[in-house]
Amino acid sequence: MGKNKILVALDFKTQSIPSLIFAAGLARLINGKLTCLYVIEEPGYVTNMVLSDDLKIKIRREAEKKLAQVVHENLSTYDIPFEIIVGKGKVYNKIIETAASINAQFIVMGKHEASGFKMNYAGTNTLHIIGESKIPVITVNYPSEVHSGPHIALALDLEAPVKEKVAKTIETARLLQANVSVISVLRSDWQHLENKFNRRLSEVQKIFEKYNISCSTKLLKENKENIAKEIVLYAQHLNCDLIMLMTQQELDIHDYYVGETALEIIHRSQLPVLSIIPHPDIRDQISDTTLESLIDPIGVLEV
Repeated sequence: MGKNKILVALDFKTQSIPSLIFAAGLARLINGKLTCLYVIEEPGYVTNMVLSDDLKIKIRREAEKKLAQVVHENLSTYDIPFEIIVGKGKVYNKIIETAASINAQFIVMGKHEASGFKMNYAGTNTLHIIGESKIPVITVNYPSEVHSGPHIALALDLEAPVKEKVAKTIETARLLQANVSVISVLRSDWQHLENKFNRRLSEVQKIFEKYNISCSTKLLKENKENIAKEIVLYAQHLNCDLIMLMTQQELDIHDYYVGETALEIIHRSQLPVLSIIPHPDIRDQISDTTLESLIDPIGVLEV
C-alpha cells in the first residue's frame, strides 16, 4: 500500500509557511508523503496573447526555483518524502484537480488571501476549494504543531442528521490516532430540548468508544456570544490541535454552499480547521448499523 498523501498549496506569501509546517508535521504523523503545489494563475486572453513563449517558460522556471527554495528551507528538519509541482490554471480548480490525481488524504492551505474586500476574509480560492473538494481541507493561518495522538474538536450540529459526520470523524480520528471532543451548542430558544441534546451526545460518545477512540462531549448553552465564537473558544480551552466541521448546509438547491457558522469558525479560529463536505457518496459507504440511530435530526427524536 502506498503512503498517505497530503497536498499543501503554497503562494509565496508569509502565511503559506504555517501551512507548509503544519502539513509537514501531519505527513510525519501519518507516515505520509507531501506534495507541495504552486499554481501560476492563468492569465486573461489578452495578456496570454501578449506573453511570449520564452517569457512563459521563464515565469515557470522562476516559480519552480522559488518553490524549491521555500520548501527546502522549511522542511530541512523533517524526515519526510516530498515532491514539488508547479501547475498552471485557475488556482482552485488546479488544487482540487491535483489533490484528486494524487489521491490525497488532505489538502492543506492558508485561509487568507490578498483581497480588498472584507467579505472575502477566508479568500475566494479557499472558499471555492472548501465548498467543492471531496477531499478534506485543512485551513491554517497561525503556526501550529501536530502532536502525537492529536486532539480533535468536532463541532456537531445536533439539529441535523449526523450519521455521515460521525462516520467521517471516526475515519479521520483512526488515521491520525486522535482523541475527539464533540462540541455542540444548545440555542437559547431550544432550552426545552436540553435532555434530547445530552442523550444524543451520549449516543455519539458510545459510538466513538466502540471504535476505541477516546471521546468526551460538551453541550454549550448559547449566551451573548455567537455560536461560532463559543465553539472556537472552547476548543482552544481544551488545547485541541484541530477543529473539525462539516461545512455544507443541507440545501439541495445550492451544491457548494459553506454555511454561515462554519465560515465564521474558519475565520475566527487560531487553530487549524478541518473542513469536510458530507457528500452523498460518503453516506452510501456507511453500513455500520450502530450509526443508524444517528440518521434523524434532534428535532424529531422521541422524548
